[in-house]
Amino acid sequence: MWYIYLLYSAKHRRTYVGSTTDPYRRLRQHNGELRGGARATRGKKWELVCFVRDFGTRSVACRWEKLVKARARGLAARQLAMENLENGICPPGRRHYEVPAGLQVLFPSEWVHREFDKRRKKK
Repeated sequence: MWYIYLLYSAKHRRTYVGSTTDPYRRLRQHNGELRGGARATRGKKWELVCFVRDFGTRSVACRWEKLVKARARGLAARQLAMENLENGICPPGRRHYEVPAGLQVLFPSEWVHREFDKRRKKK
């Protein structure tokens, strides 16, 4: 399962959109806790704003990551664009793309509770 995620650095007032299979590992990489992370995110403290899950393949996730990056600028616009994906609304632009069905927008606290419940049920 692939995700696209939105990060925000309050100190630098910057946003970053990326794609991954594990948003929390990727956040730790961006914050320098683990090896890896994009060059554009080095030296900044990032927080996870939201992410969209259930992209079937990496290529689909990368396509939508690119669309959000290109068509929405700033925290509010990017967050709205990602939230609209759940409702099947493509970010505004010259060309309309069909949004994949079944996408889910999650915010960090929802994800933590859902993952905790999954792990508790496995025991």
